[in-house]
Amino acid sequence: MTRIKISNNMWCWGSLNDCDNCYSLSQYVESNEYSIRKKYLKFIHEIGQKSIDGSRVVEHLEITKGFSFWWMTTLAEKSLFKSPAIQDCLKLFALAEILEKEAPSAIDLYDGSNKHINESILIICRNLSIKVAIHSQNSTTRKTFYVSRVKFRTWLIHKIPHIIKGLLWAVLHIFSRWPLRSVSKISWFSGNKAVFFFSYFFHLDSDCASKGRFYSHQWGVLPRLFRELGYQSNWLHHFLFSEHVSNMGIGIDLINRFNVNSNQIFLHNFLDSYLSISVVARATVTWMRLVGVSLRLYKIKSFFLDKKSVVSLWPLLKDDWYKSTRGVVAFQNVLWVELLNQAMSEMPKQNIGLYLSEGQGWERAFIYFWKKHNHGKLIAVVHSAVRFWDLRYFNDIRTILEEDCLAMPKPNKIAINGPDAQQTLIKANHPVDNFLKVEAVRYLNFENFSKFNNIKHSANTRYRLLVLGGGIPSNSTQEMMNVLESESKIILENFSIVLKAHPDYLITQENYYNLKFELTTNPLYEVLHKFDIVIGSHQSAAHLDAYLAGLPVIIYLPDGDLNLSPLREVCGVRVVHNGETLVKELEVLHSNKKRDYSQFFWLDKNLSKWRKAIKSGF
Repeated sequence: MTRIKISNNMWCWGSLNDCDNCYSLSQYVESNEYSIRKKYLKFIHEIGQKSIDGSRVVEHLEITKGFSFWWMTTLAEKSLFKSPAIQDCLKLFALAEILEKEAPSAIDLYDGSNKHINESILIICRNLSIKVAIHSQNSTTRKTFYVSRVKFRTWLIHKIPHIIKGLLWAVLHIFSRWPLRSVSKISWFSGNKAVFFFSYFFHLDSDCASKGRFYSHQWGVLPRLFRELGYQSNWLHHFLFSEHVSNMGIGIDLINRFNVNSNQIFLHNFLDSYLSISVVARATVTWMRLVGVSLRLYKIKSFFLDKKSVVSLWPLLKDDWYKSTRGVVAFQNVLWVELLNQAMSEMPKQNIGLYLSEGQGWERAFIYFWKKHNHGKLIAVVHSAVRFWDLRYFNDIRTILEEDCLAMPKPNKIAINGPDAQQTLIKANHPVDNFLKVEAVRYLNFENFSKFNNIKHSANTRYRLLVLGGGIPSNSTQEMMNVLESESKIILENFSIVLKAHPDYLITQENYYNLKFELTTNPLYEVLHKFDIVIGSHQSAAHLDAYLAGLPVIIYLPDGDLNLSPLREVCGVRVVHNGETLVKELEVLHSNKKRDYSQFFWLDKNLSKWRKAIKSGF
């Protein structure tokens, strides 16, 4: 892993070396979190506003009157889950600060195996007139030409041009999703008592689904409240595979059963049911236009240099730019644009709309077409905690306040679910007037956890360890599972292990032969009371569930990663980086504690805040 020697100090890009005067760039970023986050948000805003050949980037990417495709790019989305290079970008800003403070005449660069990081460091040093001595890895080490099948496939895919990958993805995706058009036709509800929900076909309650009834753990009892107040609900879903919906046939069957059993109260459909030859044709034409724009904007490379901080992020972010304007991400997004346009144009006027807000690119297009087709108030519902390093929720103040015709599309209100989210967004300059205080419907069941008691063990009873997997395949979750397996002989002496994998990243026993564990797919609030301690990847938001349940929580954070956990600044939550520190923490089993959930969420089973908002028309 890359190391930079500045004066007598060694700065480590990833894992800390066991040496004197070794420092972590990740720790520097964490210690200066607000200023470095602000720099990155400012940088992204200014790329969109740069002028090339007389027009701003957002204007070049205007794909329909009043909407710029810029807001759907992975650059504007700023997801550390989709764009891991963002962490490296933040470290580059940190390194630039250190170099400007220290003002060395020369530095030493060690083990720079990542060519993009190397290039970025060399650009900073060139701009600061700093000489660089590069010390590559031991050249005497005997080289091996064995390449695993997985590595070869990854290398091969990386070599395919983005345009080809975009076309191949489109063919495969459209062919696979075409069957979703077979969902039985429905007539959407309309009128003053109709409400629209945009959601994911995900986190469904399996017992309800088996009986043909819809219940989403993300929305909880909120749909029932609308029903109680006399509303009929229209539901449009992104189709996603999960442990309960392993193929499209099951998904189609569930949607049809939900509609049959709805009693004229709920109607459901998939966004992909609007696929048609004309939708695909329009998406293809738009994608071809985008490719042409991307090729013409070759000068954009120079705008990835932040002259005030001498940092160029082009080596790290150029792949995101190409994916977003000519590759897989580009085609996926233009297809969403056409599907959303079709769905919102066919939908009868809806006075109220709600959607799960995660700051994803498709949300910008949805907001735009919702307003274009003259629907009513749109509420972005923050359904979980807002994490400090989840940059999707944060923007430069100019992006937030901008009102020109190509500004980022924004909802009418942001439904925030507790004091923690409120304070986090206020500190990030979100206008308080846009906030709508509501209960955290996803967490209402956690009121019951105050009744938990410690479970007493006999001398022959092993403690119960719950392992939480993170979503989207990541090195963090894989490393955590590898560490558990490597230390399994010690751990399994005192613990029985149960794994709850994220529905988006399923883990099986076959992948970890030496680590014996059971699997559970039950909702967390149903199983947490059975456990004594919880460990999970820092990328998982489910730590918060365990913490609210009063359980001791261990967060696995690989050296060099930024802490993405919602418990990042909570006292008493233990963080481990390797097998040694994990075993030490497991040796000291802390007692369960009653936790004050009110610092995180507003919880009221009567949903008084939601009732007030609905009755007032939001």
